[in-house]
Amino acid sequence: MSLLNPLALFWLAVAAPVILMYFLKLKRRKVPVASTWLWTRSIQDIRVNAPFQRLRRSLLLILQLLLILLAAFALADPIGRSSPPEEKRWAFLIDRSASMQMKDVKLSRLEKARETALELLRACGPRDEVMIVAFSNRASVMTPLTSDRAAIERAIASIEPADTVTRVQEAVRIAASAVQPYKNREIVILSDGRFETIQGSAEDLALRYVPIGAEPRNASVSAVEVKKPLHADDPWTVFAQIDLFHKEALEIPVELHVNGQLRGVKKVKVPANSNAAVLFEINKPVPEVVQVKLDLDDDLEADNRGWAVARLQGLKVLLLSSGNFFLDIAMANLPDTEAFKTDDLSKSSLGDFDVVVLDGTVPDPLPEGRYLILGAVPKWEGIKEEGTSDFPAVMDWERRHPVARMVNFSNLYVKSSPKLTLPGFATPVVEGPEGVPLVFSWEKGRTRAVVVPFKLLESDWPLRLSFPLFVANAFDWLRDEDKAQPRPGDALRIRLSESETEVEVTGPGGAKQKLTGESGRDVVYGDTDRCGLYSVKRKERTEAVALNLFDPRESSGLVAKELKTAGGRVSATAALPPVIRPYWRWLALAVLAVLLFEWYVYHRRIEI
Repeated sequence: MSLLNPLALFWLAVAAPVILMYFLKLKRRKVPVASTWLWTRSIQDIRVNAPFQRLRRSLLLILQLLLILLAAFALADPIGRSSPPEEKRWAFLIDRSASMQMKDVKLSRLEKARETALELLRACGPRDEVMIVAFSNRASVMTPLTSDRAAIERAIASIEPADTVTRVQEAVRIAASAVQPYKNREIVILSDGRFETIQGSAEDLALRYVPIGAEPRNASVSAVEVKKPLHADDPWTVFAQIDLFHKEALEIPVELHVNGQLRGVKKVKVPANSNAAVLFEINKPVPEVVQVKLDLDDDLEADNRGWAVARLQGLKVLLLSSGNFFLDIAMANLPDTEAFKTDDLSKSSLGDFDVVVLDGTVPDPLPEGRYLILGAVPKWEGIKEEGTSDFPAVMDWERRHPVARMVNFSNLYVKSSPKLTLPGFATPVVEGPEGVPLVFSWEKGRTRAVVVPFKLLESDWPLRLSFPLFVANAFDWLRDEDKAQPRPGDALRIRLSESETEVEVTGPGGAKQKLTGESGRDVVYGDTDRCGLYSVKRKERTEAVALNLFDPRESSGLVAKELKTAGGRVSATAALPPVIRPYWRWLALAVLAVLLFEWYVYHRRIEI
C-alpha cells in the first residue's frame, strides 16, 4: 500500500488532546446533602476533587481514537497495487495542435487530454518521476522528469492550444532520450493520433496511445485565392473552397470581408464528407486584404476563416535565355508581368527583380535569389548527378505543392532527364521511375528555386496547356504569393531593405514585437501559433501576411484507432495503469460508521 498524501498522518496528533481530556476532572462546589443514595449516577464525578484523575477504560475514548486514526489515513489517500510499487519514469506527450481544439468532447479535446493526464498522474506511484512534453508542429518541454506533483500539475495546466499541424517525431525523440537510461519507463501519447509514422527513437520503449476525441461535425475554409482582372473594367474575383467533414450535407452561409468590411454573403450547399467552391466578384474597393468566413457553429473555430493578401504590384522577371518561343509565350500571357532579358547575369542588379528565369544555362557561382531553372541543374550543395534516365515516365507528383496546383503531369513525354540525388533542402515535385526528380523545388537560406532538369524542347510539355499554368504557379510561389506558405507555427523570415535595420510585427491578438538586424538581411519572427493576419511595419510601408490552417487532416478531426511506428503499430488503450482503486472511500465510510456508533454510546452513557 502507498500513501499519496503522507503528510496527512500528522492529523494523528489530534489524539493527544483527546486523551488529555480524559485525564482532566472538573472541580465542583461542595454542597452538603442528607444522603448519596439518590446521587449514584453522579458519584463518578464527585469522587476526586483533584484536577487530574487516573485514566480508566472507556469505550468512548477507544471509539474517538479509532475515529481519528481512520480519518487521518483517509486524508493520506492510501492506494493499493496489483504488484509491489516500483520506481518508474513516465513521459506524457500532450497534443496541442489545431485538431485538439475540437469541441466534440466536453469543453475541448485539449481540456480532455489535460484531465486524462491528471488521472494518470494520480495513479502514478509516490516515487515515480513524470515528464510533460507538449507538441504541435514542434515540441516543447513543459517540465523535465520530476516527482514534484505540484510542478507537474502546473505544467499540464499551462499547455495552450495552437492553430498548427501535428508532428510528433520531435516530441517522441525528446521523451525517449529522457527516459532511455532507466529500466522501468513508459511514454504515453495523449492525442487524436493524426500524425506521421513514429520513427526509430521509441521502438524499444513502452509506448502507450490514449486516444482523445469522438465523432466531429466540422466545416473548414481550405483555400482562398484573389485574382486581379485582366482589364481595368473587370471585377476582381475571390475563390474559396469549403470542406465538410460530416455524415450529412449542410447549407453553410459564407461571408466575404474586403479590407475589414462585409461585402457579401452566399449560402453554399456542401455534400456530406465532400467540398464545394464559392466565387465572389469585387468591383469596389480594390481589395488589399480579403477574409472568407463561415457563419457556422461547428466543432473547430480555427479553420472557419481564411485570409488572402492581394498583390497589387506587377511582377518583374529577368530572363537569361538563348531563345525559347514557348517560354516567351507563357510569360507574355501572364497578367501584370514585365520581362527583361539579359546576356550576362553578373551585370544585372538581381535585387530589382522578383524572379530570375534561367533557360538552359546556370552561371557558377549563382548568387542568392529566386530562380526558375529550366533544362539545367545548378551546382548546389548536396545535388549529385549519376547518369541519365531515358524516356522517364511520370510516376507521381506532389499535388499539394503550390507549384503543382491544378497542373496535370500525367502522360508527359520526356526524352531524357539526369538522375539526381537531392539533399534535404530540395523537395521532389514530379517524380519518374526509381524516384528520379523531373521537377523539384529548393529552399535554403535566401535562395528559393524551382528546377526542371530536363530540356523543354526535348519533351512535349511546351505544347500542353499545363506548361503556362506551371510557369504561373512557379512565379507565384517564388514571389511568395502562395497563400498556404508559410503556415501557422512556421517562422516568418522578413528581409530588411538596404535602408532598414528594424521592423515591427503585430500578431492577430495585437501583441507587438520589434525585430532588429543588418540591412539587406533576414530577421525571423517565431510567435506564429495562431491563424490570422500579421502586420509587418516597415520604414516606408506596412505589409500584411496571412497565415491559414488549410489542412484537411486537422480539420477532419478523425481519431486514429492506432499509431503507426517503424516497428509496427500501437493500439489505443485506456488511460489508467493497472492499479487497485484508492482506499479512502472505504475509510470515509468507516469513519461515518464509527461516528454514528460513538454518538449512540455517548447518549446511552455506556461505560466499561
